[in-house]
Amino acid sequence: MAGALRTVSRVAPMLVVAAAAMGAVPTRVAGDRFEASDSSSRAVAVLDASGTRQLPFGGFTLRQPGRAEWIIVGFYLMFREVSDGETRRRESYWVARRIDGNDLPKAHMAAEVRWASSETCAELDATVRTMADVQDRIEVAVPGDGDASETPAASVRYGLWSDEGRFRGTSYAASVRVTAVTGSPLAVWVDARLAALAACWLEAAPPAVTVAAP
Repeated sequence: MAGALRTVSRVAPMLVVAAAAMGAVPTRVAGDRFEASDSSSRAVAVLDASGTRQLPFGGFTLRQPGRAEWIIVGFYLMFREVSDGETRRRESYWVARRIDGNDLPKAHMAAEVRWASSETCAELDATVRTMADVQDRIEVAVPGDGDASETPAASVRYGLWSDEGRFRGTSYAASVRVTAVTGSPLAVWVDARLAALAACWLEAAPPAVTVAAP
């Protein structure tokens, strides 16, 4: 993936707001639907046109504790074979899976799953390729050196992750886990990308994409 993510997960603590600053949230069901859905969504595999099994390589989340609502988006790299005269070549494209849910104990408020493909939505390609831009703005704030990190109280929390990161200029892999709050560069990016993708979501998975059996 172009512009591979390069920031390791240890930077997350300097961006996340302490739980005490979040204020009271509505009563949630036992087990916390967001945490369970976020974890399980990263294990949802899909099959591309060739039958190859693909797992999400990254994604982002938006959580609003004050409203007990959340959004989880995962990105997949898909492949297909295309005929070019007498030869065949392999092409790739992106697929996104979005889950809209809540933590309220209401049986009729089930999570909603929708899909998008870069074949019909150019903004999906732009979203994937700008993920690394957020990481480039992060620095590790060593306690005691310089100004303290800003942690304004906010109810909305944002997340970004990828298992396909690497250290800049090397081939060493690194998993990325970043969390932040309203007003942060991550929040600005997530809000902008959700707006850009708003018209791209469909109820059914794209053609030739099948959710794999567990």
